[in-house]
Amino acid sequence: MRFVRAYLHEKQEAFLDGFVHTFEFFGGVPTEGLYDNLKTAVQKILKGRNRIEQETFLALQAHYLFKSEFCNVRSGNEKGRVEGTVGYIRRNAFVPIPEVQSMQELNDFLKAWCLKESERTMVPNSKETVAQMWENEKGYLHSLPDQVFEPCKLISCQVNKTYLITIETNQYSVPCKFVGKDVWAKIFVDQVVIVAQNQLIAEHYRSYERHQMFTNLNQRCTRLLIF
Repeated sequence: MRFVRAYLHEKQEAFLDGFVHTFEFFGGVPTEGLYDNLKTAVQKILKGRNRIEQETFLALQAHYLFKSEFCNVRSGNEKGRVEGTVGYIRRNAFVPIPEVQSMQELNDFLKAWCLKESERTMVPNSKETVAQMWENEKGYLHSLPDQVFEPCKLISCQVNKTYLITIETNQYSVPCKFVGKDVWAKIFVDQVVIVAQNQLIAEHYRSYERHQMFTNLNQRCTRLLIF
């Protein structure tokens, strides 16, 4: 059963966001996952299959209660199905090129394509489709936790005298009473959420342009966040 999702980059927040959407699509969490030695998951490669993993990836595993296993270095044969799926998606889902107006439309298209593909594809040496066999296999997954993991990168910022913080060359506004203070920015794939003193103080759509300024003169503290 395939699930495919598109992103504009391969940063940590996209890596984590992919897991959240994948588990929601499958309706549960597998016991174990096999991964390549990508930097968003692995901080350092040790002897054999031992790895020092990124803290955010460990936090994701603790939240969803699954175990990670890593391929040997330079052993593409250990993940051949994944590599083959990339080419299969390019040749089938993207031919002809989908006509979409946003990343959300593209991902809705890909999700629908995956479901349709599972209904027409037969499992080898079986009379069942992938979708039919998947219905039987779903019972082996762990249940989803009550709360969704926050797939974001957390950084500390200081508010300048023009009540702005800088994130990847772009500036985002916060309420003026926080000038000179340190705040936390949660950087999601499509959103920047700014918190201070356990309060949400500002929200912005995330921009992938450079050296831009985004302001909201009506920002207020409206929600209490518990950490």
